[in-house]
Amino acid sequence: MTGYGAVATAVFVIYQARDGFRWRLVAANGEIVGSGEAYPTRSNCERAVQTIQRLPPGARISHQ
Repeated sequence: MTGYGAVATAVFVIYQARDGFRWRLVAANGEIVGSGEAYPTRSNCERAVQTIQRLPPGARISHQ
């Protein structure tokens, strides 16, 4: 899997925003490569991150 190693060195950052708790995925080089919607609680945001972490690396790409 080309490029998959870059994801393995990324980190999810959970932070409090004005509208709730949000997450962002930060690559090893510091670039934000993903982010999510606002959740009302930190635990809801953590559950969303855990769900994303369980997704398979071979997930399909859908063009809409």
